[in-house]
Amino acid sequence: MSKLIGFFSVAALFMTALLFVQCGESSENAQSAIEEEREQMVEAFQEQRDELLSNLKELRNELDEELSDLNQRIENAGEELGEGLEDAYAELKDDRSDLERTIDDLENATVDTWDDIKSGAEDAYSDLSSRLNEWRESIEDAL
Repeated sequence: MSKLIGFFSVAALFMTALLFVQCGESSENAQSAIEEEREQMVEAFQEQRDELLSNLKELRNELDEELSDLNQRIENAGEELGEGLEDAYAELKDDRSDLERTIDDLENATVDTWDDIKSGAEDAYSDLSSRLNEWRESIEDAL
């Protein structure tokens, strides 16, 4: 009987050790899966941020070209036409400042702040792109 109790004690100890080893492996596997998922989130965030940054910087370059062109038109325009162009120039400069702040926000974004910043940046891109196209059409009509 004592041999039987000893056997069960050893068996219980073995089962307990096996359980702890398996739990440890499960814990390690779970931790590894969490780390892998976090890495994938970071990679997706970086890809999305880089793409949006690229689009916004391209839009900024377009704005810079329009500002340069408009500045030349102001210099060559008569007094009456020049005043209207100066107002348009001031509006475009304000838009460019807003765009620059959006780019700065994106460059400083983290995975934790991404959703809010992404939404704001996408809205800013859409709004400014539309305004720039409308402005181009109106300036061509005016000239």
